[in-house]
Amino acid sequence: PPAAIVGDPVEAPQAVPQRVRRAVMLLWTSMALAVPVCALEISRNPEYGEGGVLVAMLIVYALMFAFTALLNVKVYRGRNWARVTTFVFVLIGAYFTFSPVEDSLPSSVIESVLNLVCLVLECIAVYWLFTPPGTDWFKRRK
Repeated sequence: PPAAIVGDPVEAPQAVPQRVRRAVMLLWTSMALAVPVCALEISRNPEYGEGGVLVAMLIVYALMFAFTALLNVKVYRGRNWARVTTFVFVLIGAYFTFSPVEDSLPSSVIESVLNLVCLVLECIAVYWLFTPPGTDWFKRRK
């Protein structure tokens, strides 16, 4: 009849797998733990005390946190590029965590422990995102 609705049936949105939700929660937790790490790094570097350098570092940290938040949201929504980018950042973070290159100023024990905890949380999250059922969430949908 003329009043009939014509069109493709609307598919119900897929539920985010529990593992992906937990992985994203770990990524958010790691991001929250990174805030005091950044504050500790700023406080232990005397050159950051200068006005322009401090402002520049705060802007850089704000941009990093904003991009990380965007990645977390996109991972939750099933965007594969965000999952791969997160994996690459975890690899880079692991390299710098265990890098033999010495900083000019040694980091505190708290800063080192927080960095290690963040890395462990991110590794678990990436593992969950790259193993089933996490991998199914990132397959292209029709």
